[in-house]
Amino acid sequence: MNPKVVFFPGGLAPDVINKITQDAAIDISFIMSPNQFFKIWNKTNLLVYNIECLKKSEAFLSYNNTEIYQYYLKARDIIFSDSRAYYLMERVFSFKKENSIFNNASVITVFIYNSLKVLFEKKPTHIILFSTPHSLSWFFCICAEILGIKVIYTQTSPLPWKKWIVEGVKNPKTIKLEGEDKNSEKISAWINKLQSTYNSAIPEYERRRNSTYKYGDNSFISNFRDIIKSKNLKIAINKLIVLPKKMKIIKFYQEATTQFKLPQNYIILFLHFQPERTSLPEGRSFTQQSQIVLDLLFNIPPHIEILVKEHPSMFRNKYNERVRDLSFYKNIINLKKVSLVPLSFNTFDLIDRSRGVITITGTVGMEAIIRGKPVLAYGDAQYLNFPLIHDQKNQEQKESFFKSLEREKNYDNNKEDKILEYLKKVDSCSFPIEETGISSTAIINYFKVENN
Repeated sequence: MNPKVVFFPGGLAPDVINKITQDAAIDISFIMSPNQFFKIWNKTNLLVYNIECLKKSEAFLSYNNTEIYQYYLKARDIIFSDSRAYYLMERVFSFKKENSIFNNASVITVFIYNSLKVLFEKKPTHIILFSTPHSLSWFFCICAEILGIKVIYTQTSPLPWKKWIVEGVKNPKTIKLEGEDKNSEKISAWINKLQSTYNSAIPEYERRRNSTYKYGDNSFISNFRDIIKSKNLKIAINKLIVLPKKMKIIKFYQEATTQFKLPQNYIILFLHFQPERTSLPEGRSFTQQSQIVLDLLFNIPPHIEILVKEHPSMFRNKYNERVRDLSFYKNIINLKKVSLVPLSFNTFDLIDRSRGVITITGTVGMEAIIRGKPVLAYGDAQYLNFPLIHDQKNQEQKESFFKSLEREKNYDNNKEDKILEYLKKVDSCSFPIEETGISSTAIINYFKVENN
């Protein structure tokens, strides 16, 4: 009997999902569609649910089942004891006054029960997504795991041109499969690129933003250039509305870093752009990054200072004061041995002169590893098993990171061989990213193994 699956297709076309279904020998139990694509999916002959409808009590809540209620109690306790649930509510619901935590929690309570009811009735074996669940899908997938349903999704591997399969939401793990399109030469070229200058390795999206903001982040000319380039009118209007507040924050940040001098001994925390799945939910209990600063402060050796550098996209993408307001930066600069770094400072120079690098799940972690620096990761980064990586959740590894800061030279002389060896292993169990931005071959190969 073929596995019965639930797809979260996002914006993917039905023919893409149908091809995966046929090649993987799986049956679709139902489609869970976001509101904006529901009409497209509703024209197919598949059972389709609009995920927004699960928030409405009149949809399913009238259904009374004692067994489901027991699962509901378990799901409720797991979800509402997880701090990420409250941050995710901020993402799911629009920023209106009536959307308080109290009101949102009531809606999510209904959503939990309705999700369990649908899953209990349809009894799928798997939930399939194409990225880490990070909105209403997160709540739905937690419910699925409570019912013993496997949740799988594709994620970009440490090699940015390949994806692999991850299983689980609460305790994610990478599934080792026989990968495709192995290419040692491409890996070596990529390593060489990250070992060169920052200008050579800078991501293309950041290169374009640097061009837009060539007059500086605090320049009205740069900001209006950015607004004009916005392809979405709604986004452009929102950028224009928040511009005065954003400029005030940038001015404060620049004034706070005017007298900055690079200390001799430091570790550096590179902040994430937020809100984004890389810190929510992948940041575990450290979605609020000021908590990382405090954790570092209570663990670093006395002669080490902490530097904090803001992600340039925080001001250049869609600035949101509900995520970073003035108090965030004031709280950081008021801490002893903690300093903000000017936005203009070169990332690779900061890495090279540091004793170690801290991130949640960022690509800067890979850059630091390849440049020979130890990394402390506070989230479910895809490179957690990599040499020089220390997982904050693992107390022994965390202590090892802080002990390494005591050494003048805290890198492994054989690091290059170990890095190449590890990346070849990643290459051997990952799959190329297709034109659609996904890797259907990863999902197909997962089910070939499952079905055998």
